[in-house]
Amino acid sequence: MEELKRKPAYFVAIKNIVQCIETQLKSRFGDLGHEQSLSLCTILDPRYKTSMFIDESAAERAKSNLVTKVYNLMTDGTELTPLATAEPQSSREDDEEISVWRKRNSILEKRRVNPNQNLFQTAQREVELSAR
Repeated sequence: MEELKRKPAYFVAIKNIVQCIETQLKSRFGDLGHEQSLSLCTILDPRYKTSMFIDESAAERAKSNLVTKVYNLMTDGTELTPLATAEPQSSREDDEEISVWRKRNSILEKRRVNPNQNLFQTAQREVELSAR
C-alpha cells in the first residue's frame, strides 16, 4: 500500500480506491496481535506462521499464548480419543502399509509425554516444531 501511495497517481479514482482498500484492511485486520483467536490461527497456519505479525512482540505474545494452551491441554488430565473407531473397509495388505492414520498414530506415540519430563518445556518444543 505504501508503495502505491508513493507512485504518481495517474487517476484520482485509482488513488481513492487504494485509500478505500487500505482503510478497510486496517479496520478489519488492523491489529492481528490483539485478537487472540485470529493470532493463534495465524501462527498455526503453515503458510504464515510468524510472518504476518506487524511487530515481533505480537508474534511472541501469540507464541506464548499457544504454549500456554498446549500446556493446558497436556495437563488437564483427559485423554483425547477419536470420535469413532471404525475398522477400515478395505482388507488389502498394502493399505495397512500406507495408512495415514497409522503414520499419525506412530508420530503421536513418539511424542507421548514422559511423566518425568517438564510439561511446559514439552509444550514450548511442540510450538517451536510447528513454527518452523
